[in-house]
Amino acid sequence: MIRRIVFIDDNPDFLDLVEQELRSDSFQIITILDKREKDLLAAIREASPDMIFLDVYLTSTETSELCSLLKSKDETKNVPLYLISFSDKSDTDRIAATVNADGAFSKPLSKEQILELLQKHFPA
Repeated sequence: MIRRIVFIDDNPDFLDLVEQELRSDSFQIITILDKREKDLLAAIREASPDMIFLDVYLTSTETSELCSLLKSKDETKNVPLYLISFSDKSDTDRIAATVNADGAFSKPLSKEQILELLQKHFPA
């Protein structure tokens, strides 16, 4: 089964890089450019993700509120949610713990990191 992984970021160049560098037969990458919260929720619902990577510092949406909403909705509450940032990893870890994310990573991520997470959450 091909897993659907959503990346949400306010930097279109980063999203382009994600699409180019993380292509794989093991998963499908779906990128969503930062939008108002209501539009982001609709885009996430449409994508029906198996895993979400969310930029810590979005410009149009408060990340902590979006995390809380995603973790409270039936269709996304069990979807692994990871925060990503170019910032210091310890800051991102702290924020992830505060908003009940499943973890945090520094940008950019590698295919290997994603494959490890897929194995962790969806063992064969």
